[in-house]
Amino acid sequence: MRRFRSTRLQALALAAGLVLAGLPMLAFAQDTSGSDAAAGVGILFTCFCYLIGLVIEIALTYWVYTDAKKRGNPNAVLWGVLTFFLGLLGLLIYILVGRNQGTAMGGPPPAGPAGPAGPSNTVRY
Repeated sequence: MRRFRSTRLQALALAAGLVLAGLPMLAFAQDTSGSDAAAGVGILFTCFCYLIGLVIEIALTYWVYTDAKKRGNPNAVLWGVLTFFLGLLGLLIYILVGRNQGTAMGGPPPAGPAGPAGPSNTVRY
C-alpha cells in the first residue's frame, strides 16, 4: 500500500478549488454604504475561518482512516469519507460503531510466522 504523497499539481488544484469556492462570497459582499475596507476584512475573516474548518476536517478524516487501518478495519476508506462529509457526527459514528469492526477486536488473526507455543525459558532434559 503506497502512502499518500502530495504533489504540486494536487496543491494547485486544492488552491484553485478554494479560490473558486470563495468567489460567491465576493458577489454577496457588495455594500452600498461605502465601507469597502470593512467588507474586505469580513471576506478575509470568512475565508480564514473556512480554511481552519477545512484543515480540521482533513485532520479528522486522516485520523479516522489511519486508526481504522491500524485496527485492521476493511472499510477504512469508507470511514474516512463518511467522517469528511459528516464531520463530528461521522467521527462519533466511527467511534461508536467502526472501531469494533477490525481484526484487533476479535476478527481473524493476521497472517504471519507463528511464534513459539510456550514460554521461551523452558528447560528441556
